[in-house]
Amino acid sequence: MTQRRSFWMGRWVSDRDELFSMGAVLGFSLALGTWTLTMPLLALEAGWDAAGIGVLAMLAAVSHLATRLQMAWLLGRVTDRLLLLVACGLLALPYALLLVSQDGWAFVFGQMFNGAARATFWTASQTHVVRGNRAPVRALAQLHVLNSAGQVVGPVAAGALLAAAPAAAVGLGLLAALVGGVACLGLAALPIYARLSGNRLTWWWRSRGVGVAAWASFSAGGWRTLLSSYVPVVLDGAGHNTGLIGLLVGLSDAASIVAAAAVARLDRGALMLTLRFGTIATGAGLAAVGLVPESVAAVGLALGVSGIGAGMISTLGPAIAAESAAGESQGAAIALTGTFRATALLAVPAGVAALLLVVGLSTALVTVGLALTLPGVAASLQRTHSSASVGAQSGPRRD
Repeated sequence: MTQRRSFWMGRWVSDRDELFSMGAVLGFSLALGTWTLTMPLLALEAGWDAAGIGVLAMLAAVSHLATRLQMAWLLGRVTDRLLLLVACGLLALPYALLLVSQDGWAFVFGQMFNGAARATFWTASQTHVVRGNRAPVRALAQLHVLNSAGQVVGPVAAGALLAAAPAAAVGLGLLAALVGGVACLGLAALPIYARLSGNRLTWWWRSRGVGVAAWASFSAGGWRTLLSSYVPVVLDGAGHNTGLIGLLVGLSDAASIVAAAAVARLDRGALMLTLRFGTIATGAGLAAVGLVPESVAAVGLALGVSGIGAGMISTLGPAIAAESAAGESQGAAIALTGTFRATALLAVPAGVAALLLVVGLSTALVTVGLALTLPGVAASLQRTHSSASVGAQSGPRRD
């Protein structure tokens, strides 16, 4: 396989695998971004109300978490290339169903397939890219940026197509998922991860930095679900118009993309310190929104800081897991971080809903935001085998 200078982050990488990996990520994320707007708007047109769409969102989250829980087992039995191909097929199915029918069952099964596809693709894509010839943090930074780009373009394209021809938006999503699947066929066939026993799983959980990475991923998942649910509601209650709310939320997303790209340049010795800062910034920024929702400047600053923190930990969580559990347990470690993130997508909104029984929404957001700073910081301060230096792992350095 030829090697050539890559203009992405200035590293020497495998041309073939990197190009096909980029194509798979862009295709999948474009299809996923298209679905985030196409599904709810077509559901409304088909007669679903807001509560029903909430149930559909819950179905996707449950399917996502259930699939994440099986990923460590799957990685020990099939290649990540096959998992990526299956994930693209699963994401294409919802669009195919909507082309056939827009009855209730099509949306229900579509959401279940969507949740399973997301869990499978992002876990397998992470386990694939960290085994290249680049440091895990750099490979994952590229993955995060490409994913974000696709999920920004997808809703914009879907919105334009839905206004003219809804079937065209569905067709775009289907085509993007199929293109991602075709790209997966060109990926390098990497070995299947070893099957880990329960004793070895317990060992790396207790003695290495995987716990740190898992809790950081939980905070990142909490940021994502709050940004797309309760944060807009808080801002709407403060009297801001929908256009401004969209800009503020977009600012946080943009900040996360920039931060994810920036951490690729960090020295390996600074990863743990950056993870601690990112965890604090993520939760504290969300809490600040609940404290001063009326001030546009303050909210913009808070969401920007929160987005920066989330971008850092979204990349560093799986990267530190990969560095800390290098070798045969690497796949299971990355799968665990994804499971914690998926758990947050369900647990954090449920926590806010429970708090709303006794306090107002702004106070609930402050409370949950502060809580999101605690797990990762507490875990990172533990004196485990890897807390002194995550980067001090055996094996060659891959910059």
